[in-house]
Amino acid sequence: MEITIQQASVADLPLILDVQKRAFSVIAKAIGNDRIQPLRQSLRELQEENRCGIVLKFVSDGQIAGSIRAYLDSALVCHVGKLVVDPDFQRQGIGSALLAEIEAYFPTCLKFSLFTSEETPFTSRLYQKMGYQTVSKDEMGGVTMWVMEKPMSLLCRQKDFGRMDYADCHSARSERSLTVDEALSSVFRTPRWVNALLKLRDVVARSFGLKTAPAAQFSDHYVVGGKAAIFNVSDRDDREIVMSDTDSHLNFAVSVSVTDLPQGGTDVRVTTIVHFNNRLGKVYFSVIRPFHRLIVHRSVSRLAKTKNTVGTR
Repeated sequence: MEITIQQASVADLPLILDVQKRAFSVIAKAIGNDRIQPLRQSLRELQEENRCGIVLKFVSDGQIAGSIRAYLDSALVCHVGKLVVDPDFQRQGIGSALLAEIEAYFPTCLKFSLFTSEETPFTSRLYQKMGYQTVSKDEMGGVTMWVMEKPMSLLCRQKDFGRMDYADCHSARSERSLTVDEALSSVFRTPRWVNALLKLRDVVARSFGLKTAPAAQFSDHYVVGGKAAIFNVSDRDDREIVMSDTDSHLNFAVSVSVTDLPQGGTDVRVTTIVHFNNRLGKVYFSVIRPFHRLIVHRSVSRLAKTKNTVGTR
């Protein structure tokens, strides 16, 4: 048997919609509700989802046996939807394979989010097995749904971020094997031109009544409650360090995380999230945002053989 998981083409979408309706017909019958949204979705709606995100197909011997879709929002949250497996192919591990594959398409997201019906506990068990946890319940079209999330970053544990007003992520691949402490020090040991921009930032900050940057501090091992470069360390583990601060106008957090690559070297990711406390914070950040993006991009790219920037808002 030949099986593949790959991104769906536009020509695949009618077949995927057919598999979706076959799969959800079984669920609709079980819960006694044939008006659920997956059964009423049109091809045009599916085409729009494909345009705005990623749709994957699971192919077994030339036949589409399952599908899943997802998109990344501007707050770096990946929304996963409509994991479907043809009834004739269920209980063969196709669902878990599709979920693992779609997650691999979004390495820079802060967390994955999905929902599943209270009436289908077998799907929630699959999601729990894959690391998802129920965070709330909601009514959707007369059906009780469990909202489930899978955090991928310590940033998800930060307080003062009920809403993110800005988020970006810069990543790079280093040929060297780096610990998270080494990666942080490498990224934030900035050249003179960056230091000059930071001094300019302090001039702008003072004019807005914001804090200015303290002297940079570096270490072989950063501890929670201590300093890392010019920031306060608020959380960490062996793979990620989170630095954050609050001010009268805005709150921010910066994460540096590392992932060992199979072929050797390290993938380094620097993620920034910002919450505006008032209009002045929004105005201030609009002034410094170009400098922020330039500095972080250049600092991360110094590590890199290849680099990427995603998820800006």
